[in-house]
Amino acid sequence: MKKLQVLLLSAALLSFSACNKKKVATLERELALKDEQIGQLEEQLNLAQSTQSSLLDRMADLSVVNKDGAESIKKSLENITQQYSFIQDLTTKIQSKDSLNLALVMNLKRSLSNINDEDIQVEVKGGFVHVSISDKLLFQSGSSRINQAAYSVLGKIATVVNDHDDMNLMVEGHTDD
Repeated sequence: MKKLQVLLLSAALLSFSACNKKKVATLERELALKDEQIGQLEEQLNLAQSTQSSLLDRMADLSVVNKDGAESIKKSLENITQQYSFIQDLTTKIQSKDSLNLALVMNLKRSLSNINDEDIQVEVKGGFVHVSISDKLLFQSGSSRINQAAYSVLGKIATVVNDHDDMNLMVEGHTDD
């Protein structure tokens, strides 16, 4: 009986052991598959972490670039604003000076209204009030001496100009020689 028991026990162990070998082999295959999946997932994780690190570095670089760009744009806008203000001031001053020059021209024309328009011209040129007196009015033909009628005209011009000492005035006349 003991032999039978040992024989039965041995047969049971053998069948159990054959069954276990199949299960062990199946489990080992599953384990190898899981190890392979873990390896792939670790590679994906490493790649994702590397990508994240790279993106964070790029974001930091872009942040610095954006900050520098914003500072540069801000400085440019400040410069443009200053230049615009300067140009506005100049424009205002030029308009004011032009208005004063036109007023001076009108005063000169009024004071010289009794003189022939062909003999004297008063206009604004390049920011100056320009008075051009003909050679017939200033000089006798062939002479370089100013005649008496010209002194009267120059006196009228001087009277008007003395009231506007901050103005730029040019009086021009030529002899016929």
